Amino acid sequence: MAVDKGNGWLLHCGDAYYFKDEIRTDKSIPLAHKLFRHLAHCDYRGAMHQIDRIHEVWGKNGDVLNIMASHDQFEYMDLFGRAVD
Repeated sequence: MAVDKGNGWLLHCGDAYYFKDEIRTDKSIPLAHKLFRHLAHCDYRGAMHQIDRIHEVWGKNGDVLNIMASHDQFEYMDLFGRAVD
């Protein structure tokens, strides 16, 4: 879901990823996070396809787009300045 914040967009990615390191575009993702990806996703190939789609949208619109997922409380705090209620 995308929400117009007035000064940019917020793309809520739901369960497409669990924490921000999972969608890093560089290749230095920690080994533990790579292992987590394989264990956490029932459909690993489908999950990686979704992450690729997020990268594509974020790469083209990163100047006006913030992203967040349902499970990352630190992303929420960064975006909204408070903990999840």
